[in-house]
Amino acid sequence: MPDSFFYSERFFLSYDIEFLVRRFTSELSYLHRNWTELGRPTVTVLLTHNLLDTDRSTFYALMKQIASGEVDGIPVRHDIMAQLLNTAAVEHVEHLKDLVLPEQPLADLLSQSCILTLAGENKKLSPSEELEIALQKDTGILESKLGQATNLYEQIALLTKLVELQPIDTKIHIHNQQRSLHDLIEEVYTQAGRLRLWSVLRQASGLQGKIDGDIGLAVGDLLVAQKFIQVGRSYHDESLITRPLSDEELMQRIVQYCREDVRDQILTQEVLLYLGLLIKARPELFSELLTLRASLLIILLTSQITRAQNSTTDEAYEILMDMPPSEIQSRLEAVLENYQTLAELPQKLETLHAQGNTEHINWHQKFGIRAAQNSA
Repeated sequence: MPDSFFYSERFFLSYDIEFLVRRFTSELSYLHRNWTELGRPTVTVLLTHNLLDTDRSTFYALMKQIASGEVDGIPVRHDIMAQLLNTAAVEHVEHLKDLVLPEQPLADLLSQSCILTLAGENKKLSPSEELEIALQKDTGILESKLGQATNLYEQIALLTKLVELQPIDTKIHIHNQQRSLHDLIEEVYTQAGRLRLWSVLRQASGLQGKIDGDIGLAVGDLLVAQKFIQVGRSYHDESLITRPLSDEELMQRIVQYCREDVRDQILTQEVLLYLGLLIKARPELFSELLTLRASLLIILLTSQITRAQNSTTDEAYEILMDMPPSEIQSRLEAVLENYQTLAELPQKLETLHAQGNTEHINWHQKFGIRAAQNSA
């Protein structure tokens, strides 16, 4: 089976090599504990430039473990595919008559030239610069600014405003060429991935509605462990997930109940994915929890930064958005390890980035805090 999470085009988590390796070893561990089929599970690793154009030490360490025949205590065997197939488990997938392969070769898709200018320094916009873009309603002016912009943070801010004013498939003229907003966002996504600009990656992913292919599996793992899941800051019956959903249904709920900042929708996906990995690797962390509320966990992650760096909640939220997935996963694990102290968290943090008429969080309702208090 190929590990699809190595494909950076699908979801940006694959740009974080440390997270990729953790995810890969977690899946190996799960297979080792639960495999019951005849034949051996066969896993392929897609080698890409993405794996080698950053710090290679983590990936090389994994390769050394595989070559040694053991990955974190899990016995493995590596060989050429023809040799492994002799003892591999084989399954035929039927009913693929509706599958249509793209007419344009993959190499052509990946070799499309960049339209936007990428020679400038990539730095965050000032509040006044952000406000100027937010207040601009003239698409012509926004398109002109986009053509002149050399900063990926400015480019994604301008594209966000353009998508707010017109459909994402709208074509605009940049440098005497015509491209859709979607294609331009994908261009920014690719360049931000190369530079590991995590906030820009989350923004671009949210604008495009990117979905990690394993999000449904992660939610399923949590439900199998008899945990309910709640997305969004508003307490509403529809935001509570008690049964498996398709990826499209799940994203519809995330979009509906998360705050308007599309990065929050992506971060919610991340939290669910991390929880899905952790409940398989460390199920004891969830023993006191009945309902997993993604927004509450994001608040706790932000509060850690607020206390550690003496920052405002807005500043802490931006710092969180700039973090690589592997660091957020580690911080989330630490939050779960110390979840019993949740009742001591200042309730003033519930106002984090609240917008519109969103209901306030009931801190003692349906997410396991009573169990945590009773055990204290």
